[in-house]
Amino acid sequence: MYNADSFEAEVQVFMQEGKDISATSTYWQEQFNNKSLALRWFFNNFRLLFPGGFKRRDVELYEASVKADTSKYPKGMENRDSFRRKLIRDLDAILTTLTFDPEILIRLQQSISGGYSEETLEVLQTVYIQLRNKGYTHSELVR
Repeated sequence: MYNADSFEAEVQVFMQEGKDISATSTYWQEQFNNKSLALRWFFNNFRLLFPGGFKRRDVELYEASVKADTSKYPKGMENRDSFRRKLIRDLDAILTTLTFDPEILIRLQQSISGGYSEETLEVLQTVYIQLRNKGYTHSELVR
């Protein structure tokens, strides 16, 4: 079972690999020596799957075209997006079980140049752990 300890171990490996790769760059060393900043890179595009994120656009377009019974949705997109639709449904189901300030979802889609707030990290980590327990890989969640 993937849990908070598994998450911490995965983040520590990620940070160490980042330090090793970027040994000659002061900028990248700073990024990977600061956990809050390193988590920005660890989560990569994960935040874009949340409400307001652009990775939902194709899924929303497909669902709207199905409801409207139109053929405007490009052929072949159903299969390509079926994985993402399932992932977003699973993510949304998890979000409905959590209690947090809805403003977090708005801030999540804004600039993160300084890293995430503690409260935002808590939501990201909780959802990430639960999705990993549903069988999603790190790569599937952050690409």
